Amino acid sequence: MNAGRVARLLWHLLALVVLVVSGTYLLLYLYRWEWNRALVSGLFFVAAEVVLVGSTILGRLGRLERLFEEEHRPASTALPASSVVKVGMEGESSSFAWLDPGEGLGVFVPVLMGIGVVLSAVAYLVERIAAATAPTIGDQGTARRLAPLDPVRGGLIPSTRTRGVPPDRDWDLASSGPRLVHVGSALSGVVVLLVSGLLATALGSVLWDVAVNRPDPELLGERSSLEISIGQKGEDADPAGHVAEALWISCRGTLPEGVQATAIEPLGADRVHMTLEPAIGRNSQRRFVGCLEDATLDLVQAEVTRFENVPV
Repeated sequence: MNAGRVARLLWHLLALVVLVVSGTYLLLYLYRWEWNRALVSGLFFVAAEVVLVGSTILGRLGRLERLFEEEHRPASTALPASSVVKVGMEGESSSFAWLDPGEGLGVFVPVLMGIGVVLSAVAYLVERIAAATAPTIGDQGTARRLAPLDPVRGGLIPSTRTRGVPPDRDWDLASSGPRLVHVGSALSGVVVLLVSGLLATALGSVLWDVAVNRPDPELLGERSSLEISIGQKGEDADPAGHVAEALWISCRGTLPEGVQATAIEPLGADRVHMTLEPAIGRNSQRRFVGCLEDATLDLVQAEVTRFENVPV
């Protein structure tokens, strides 16, 4: 394997890793309602996908170009070494071409034969395991159609005991031995289909539950209390209280109408306490926290460290 091929494999592996990681984070950020981060992850996902598709297409075009050049290459007047047939003293070939030490196939052919033996052994094991684990029952229609091919009773040459007795081809199909329809395979297919259906239904239910924007029940007599840790980049950092007010203005659209921030109190060390009235439910909490922790404001990173509903 040359260096160019190794480099292409490494690039494909790297693009595949980026594709899987970015796709995972894309779904995670969508679940958390963090749209800006989801957009960034989506860009990485699309870029990795374009790299993989483009590399595959360019590789196939390169192979087609090489095949085209080989077909239209002018034929050489000299015969290739592989086409030369060695002739003995009496005009007969001295050996097969692949047995000639100069052909370089002395190791390849035995290895190929050994691989064939190994594959044959594996196929035999698979066949024996399948025959032992798949019970069979009779197929009366198939047995009836194959009955004319069965030898006559008593053999082709009648003996003294069977002479004059007409050949009997009518079998008792109920006691004719094992049948030919694989009930085990059919039952396995039904079980796999049922299990796959149940798993698909459960997965669809989970995705539907997390994707649908359902209204929360009213929480009367309660209020939501949360603490936010705010980190800022840059030299001109604003007070944490002002940043929290800006975050509230940016994210209040994710909450139901009537919910207000009744208090935004700095706690020191870039931490802020926020009170929402009335209290919000689980779905609204996921949307609001996702908006706060998303990259909503430039050079600002917020993290909700505590969220709870308390009585008024």
